[in-house]
Amino acid sequence: MAERKRRSPSTEVATVPVDERERMVTWFKSQIQEIEFNANERIERLRTVGEHPSPVFAQLVQHHAGMGLEPALIAKMLLIPYGTLMLHYEEDIAIGGAAVNLKIAENMARIATSTTDPNAAKVGMAWLERRAGEAFRPTKKLEIDDKRDKAPIIDSSKLSAEDRQKLREVIEAALAQQSDDAPDDDEEGPVLIEGPQ
Repeated sequence: MAERKRRSPSTEVATVPVDERERMVTWFKSQIQEIEFNANERIERLRTVGEHPSPVFAQLVQHHAGMGLEPALIAKMLLIPYGTLMLHYEEDIAIGGAAVNLKIAENMARIATSTTDPNAAKVGMAWLERRAGEAFRPTKKLEIDDKRDKAPIIDSSKLSAEDRQKLREVIEAALAQQSDDAPDDDEEGPVLIEGPQ
């Protein structure tokens, strides 16, 4: 078996100034303390998971409510009785919806006040329509259906038999004139459908 060569210890030691070394030690200690604090917080949360109110369930309820789920569905999804949900987490339901609305409003305000975002004008107008009062709301359009330009509808059931026969002759003459004026092709023209006489 071949012998392994031993590495010689490094003769060069990095020289770090004392104040820099102390800053690094302080930073590492703060990082370790933060990690320990977060770990202890998680352990405490996990200890209380089965009890209500629980910080874990409170966070889940806030998230689900923020996504727009109804309290009855949140209770079913988290396997919590509805009464328990409303007793211990009613505030979290309200906070969840408000937190999401706040995030969306912050994002809309950021876009609306941006000088570079191409959607700034559209988002800004939407914001103003909803929040700045009547002066910024779009005017309401009033559409009127003008029936003067449309052909009149003739209810032939109210006509006498003689009048229906006259109307039929007028329509047949108009259709014949149209077929004489139209170029010849394979398509069928309009068809006159006769009702009961």
